[in-house]
Amino acid sequence: MNFEIGVLQPNSPHLFADLIEFLAIFDPHGKNEVHKNDIANIVNGLPLSDDDVDSEELLDDSDLSDSGKHDIKEERLEDAWTQLEYRASCFSENYPFQVVGDVIKLNTDWSNPRHKVYRFLLASSRLRSFKPTNRYHWSQAFAKVSSVALSSLLPDYADVKIFDANSDDRREYYGTDCRDALVRLGDQVSAFKVHEEDIRERDSSGDGGIDLVGVISFRDMAHGAHVIFGQCGAQEENWPDKRLEAHPMGLSNYFQFSHDVITTMFTPVLYRSSTGRWAQGSKVTGVVVIDRLRIISLIEKSNDFEGIALQAYFQNFEAEFEAYSLPL
Repeated sequence: MNFEIGVLQPNSPHLFADLIEFLAIFDPHGKNEVHKNDIANIVNGLPLSDDDVDSEELLDDSDLSDSGKHDIKEERLEDAWTQLEYRASCFSENYPFQVVGDVIKLNTDWSNPRHKVYRFLLASSRLRSFKPTNRYHWSQAFAKVSSVALSSLLPDYADVKIFDANSDDRREYYGTDCRDALVRLGDQVSAFKVHEEDIRERDSSGDGGIDLVGVISFRDMAHGAHVIFGQCGAQEENWPDKRLEAHPMGLSNYFQFSHDVITTMFTPVLYRSSTGRWAQGSKVTGVVVIDRLRIISLIEKSNDFEGIALQAYFQNFEAEFEAYSLPL
């Protein structure tokens, strides 16, 4: 099966860098490395995202000389390369690539579980390049990996479950009918009040905007518990629009809490500038964003890389991913 590059986002270095990492994985020229010049040749003429089309039209209509426009395009590649150098530094031994000078190449044979998890998160960041069946499987797998990361934010005795409608926890613990599941959830998190009448008015499908639940319950008759809600966004660009779906304000029609509840947004995207700051700070307000770097950091704290790699869902991902190539 072919990996579909699709549209290019040259003005988003963190996304452009993801594409370069895929080129290093698939090694379309069979050189065991990818040079900057190879990347420029591959992406030349690729269609651009809508936002980048507008930017390109402004550039084409500008008074800059052809050499000046060429320099700007070169700067975009340099920005992505700086992003790669940042990644090599911050991920350290968890990074499966080596960036030396103008070359990026694999630094792994994929036997290392740390590298396997990085590759999985990279693939989950660009689901549009894969077949719809794989997109579905891998987005479900991302919720499971995110639940492992969420567990690292809580003590061992906490209860961490996946509330997503297609999860095992949903079928076995909460129930498949979303209305029943929300009522059960309200009891699990010791909400001050569960608005069951309003819950019963909603549709029976879906997850109410909640993908993950982490709870430390005191198991007494008083309301109140330590609760973390999580939303998973295995999307390249639109995940910030989902970040408030699991926020208590968005759930106020279902539950009333007597205290603040922590809300997290898990994304496989490395949403960083090359300085380590967020790529765009206004897109991460209102929740604790757990991006690729933080997910791997949390998994590292609990030393769960090997445990994840041994799971059936993860091995299924690896088998499906290995079927892809990038012929040029």
